[in-house]
Amino acid sequence: MGKRDEFGSDPVWDAINKMTEAELRDELARDGVDPDEVIEGMRRMGRVLAAQYADQIERERRMPAAAEKSLFIFPEAVAAGSPAWADSSVATEETTLLDELAKADKKDTFWARVRGWSMRDAGINDGDLVLVNGRLEPKDGDVVLAHIAGQGQVVKRLRARGMSVSLESCHPDFAPILVEDPSTLRIHGVVVGRAGSL
Repeated sequence: MGKRDEFGSDPVWDAINKMTEAELRDELARDGVDPDEVIEGMRRMGRVLAAQYADQIERERRMPAAAEKSLFIFPEAVAAGSPAWADSSVATEETTLLDELAKADKKDTFWARVRGWSMRDAGINDGDLVLVNGRLEPKDGDVVLAHIAGQGQVVKRLRARGMSVSLESCHPDFAPILVEDPSTLRIHGVVVGRAGSL
């Protein structure tokens, strides 16, 4: 395996993912490894993972395409402090949640439901849906959806300074998660919006 970068990317796996089966067989044979055994092991692992995440995959497949549905939006900013007069003759316009929240293509985005209150002070509450852009490059200070090996999925604020990586909560009762081995961290995407009930 190659050395992973601070965001969990592994150059060797990236190269393997781009190989055809014939190229992979040739590479394994050159290394003195039985290609059939390795490929069958990878297929077994794929079946195990597919079975393990089948419910989640099906839920996401059936998720309503609310982000893509055109909605009417009031074109003027609405005061949250002192009331402001608005021109009642201004017409509404159509937009989508993806256009407003993510400015992204639907193939690059997905929703994830948050469980718990550790991101409360960032406005993300228990039960909220967060809109995640999987194409954006995560940077220091972004709220991200991450997977930590052996611990699961989390929504946290990324703190990446040099080789030091931590995932911070936005709630004083929750300590930061220090990522001592960057290979255990995979960033699924950057949180670009949220939806939740009042």
